[in-house]
Amino acid sequence: MSEIVVSNPESKKKKPPLAGILLAVAVVLLAAAGGIGARWLQSHGKDSSAGTGIQPLQKNVTASQNKALSGDFAGAHKELDDALKSQDLSKEDRYQLYYQQGATYDNEKKYDQALTSYKQAAAIEETQNIYASMAATSEAMGNKEQAISYYKKAIQFISSKNPVGGQEKDVYQQKIRDLGGQP
Repeated sequence: MSEIVVSNPESKKKKPPLAGILLAVAVVLLAAAGGIGARWLQSHGKDSSAGTGIQPLQKNVTASQNKALSGDFAGAHKELDDALKSQDLSKEDRYQLYYQQGATYDNEKKYDQALTSYKQAAAIEETQNIYASMAATSEAMGNKEQAISYYKKAIQFISSKNPVGGQEKDVYQQKIRDLGGQP
């Protein structure tokens, strides 16, 4: 693995390998996003018996994503709906399933249904990602005022501990300005 050398000739220190940096950034982004990947990593990292295979929720989500990617949106929704019928889902699982359902509807350009699913996820847990998704969906629907409101809510959830938080805030503020609002 090659290393990147600091351009300052006075310094003999080397930077960490690029692949390591990229992996660290990916892990931070997944953790910050609170997404399905982060949940999977967390469950497999904490549970010594988890190495035996993918959890049932992850199987539903993966099957749904694969079906959506192949254009089988009805099949994707069936996977998610079936998973949501389970009585023993944690709040986090339910959040992830509604979030995925919203994303699937978004990909179909069924924005009303996407927004409904995102709102169901937000009722479980309010996060930066859910509000950013709701904002983008509202923007795609042409509802500028609603999009501005959701982008402002997304900004409220940006943590100062998030290494890319400042960039995300700048992006959301620019989107608000582009929509005719004031950040």
